[in-house]
Amino acid sequence: MTIASRLLFPLLLLLSPALAWASAGSGERLDLTAHGVGFAALAIFALAYALVMAEEYTHLRKSKP
Repeated sequence: MTIASRLLFPLLLLLSPALAWASAGSGERLDLTAHGVGFAALAIFALAYALVMAEEYTHLRKSKP
């Protein structure tokens, strides 16, 4: 094991974003379960999921870079 690989793992742990989230104070939770924005997000997700499933039947051509 090289010195670089020995130092890389602890360095990645120190720079982990999980540590930043863990140190944040516990604020209010955003509850959108009975709000119009929450319902809109679910509707957009369901529509996008349906379009992905319909892609197999529509045989749309893929864009080429």
